[in-house]
Amino acid sequence: MRSTTARRELAFVLGVAGAGLALVLVVVFTPWYTAVPPIG
Repeated sequence: MRSTTARRELAFVLGVAGAGLALVLVVVFTPWYTAVPPIG
């Protein structure tokens, strides 16, 4: 019983970490420069 709960917690933590990492990658690789007018 204990190992099942621990496994579920580990899966939850890894899922949240994976979602956060995916969000960071999306923000980093979004071409923001297309929305910003050129200076000069």
